Amino acid sequence: MDDQLDEALRVPGFEIKRDARRVVFTNSGDRSQVVVWSVTSDELRRLAADRRAAAGYAYGSPGARGEWLLSLHVQGALLTFVGRRGVMVSTPAGLDVHSLD
Repeated sequence: MDDQLDEALRVPGFEIKRDARRVVFTNSGDRSQVVVWSVTSDELRRLAADRRAAAGYAYGSPGARGEWLLSLHVQGALLTFVGRRGVMVSTPAGLDVHSLD
């Protein structure tokens, strides 16, 4: 499962570093853009399971990969963030990055 979680966290244009309690995303082109997400592996698994359950309920897709759905939320949050430093947070609708600038 951790390999699938690592794959879900990959975003084009960003390097990631993950430890037991957080994920750090650094923009590959503009190294000054950094986003930190305080999240454990267990929380990532739960978020992926929540996304899978939501897809099954809303679209009748019980076989949807929660990690892939989580990946869409991670990409959407990072690729729309225009600040230099931020923290990623989970919201009822997905993920968001709050600027620290």
